Amino acid sequence: MTLRPATTADDEVVAHIAALGDAHTPPHYLAYVRTAGRLLVAEDHGRVVGFGGVVPVPDAEGSTAMVTDLFVHPEARGRGVGTQLLGELLAGNPRRMTCSSSHPAALPAYVRAGMEPRGTVHYWRGPAFGGAAPAMPEPWAHDRVDLVGSWAEHGAIVRADSVVERRGATVAVVQRVVSETPEREVEQLLRGLPADVEVTLCVPDWQPLGRWLSEHGFTSFDHDLWCATPDVMPDPMLAVVNPGLW
Repeated sequence: MTLRPATTADDEVVAHIAALGDAHTPPHYLAYVRTAGRLLVAEDHGRVVGFGGVVPVPDAEGSTAMVTDLFVHPEARGRGVGTQLLGELLAGNPRRMTCSSSHPAALPAYVRAGMEPRGTVHYWRGPAFGGAAPAMPEPWAHDRVDLVGSWAEHGAIVRADSVVERRGATVAVVQRVVSETPEREVEQLLRGLPADVEVTLCVPDWQPLGRWLSEHGFTSFDHDLWCATPDVMPDPMLAVVNPGLW
């Protein structure tokens, strides 16, 4: 088994392996991980059998290594591929975090790497409200300018405190909200989208926004575990996350 940096030529096979794990990894997402951090593939006799990614997330202590992805082809599981990828991705990064899926092999691998479950992130789905003018672009007011800029380059609407991405005529994904009043920000986004648009967003369970969504017609349809080393603290203003990029 050998590890090497992923290139654009690997995008198709990487997306296929991710899809086998019910994940969506479009080319612009993979390009961001390659540029901002590291994206590695594992090869077995020239065949790509797994991949993993990591990006630095700035914080008060400098930065935390965020594991964005860790997927192994079903035919190669149980052979230590994920452990080898994690070891290489996290080398030299003692402060670590990730969002672990429900796959039975995922959580034990992260725990062995020092990332214990510290909370839950819930995926919510519900209807836009409509009735207001569409949200207009504004200068982003927070950190992670490179991340927000990558979404903007692919058509997302960036406001001062939020990022929303349209996926076709009837679907929208809120990728990020950083605010002391996230309920107000999300309400403005929902009013600025047509009422027939289905909206999804991912909210950590320590944020009261989840309760507000439940009271306004949204349903939690899935969840992941937020795992981190003990020295990593969540940003109290980060109310909506992309579970891979945080």
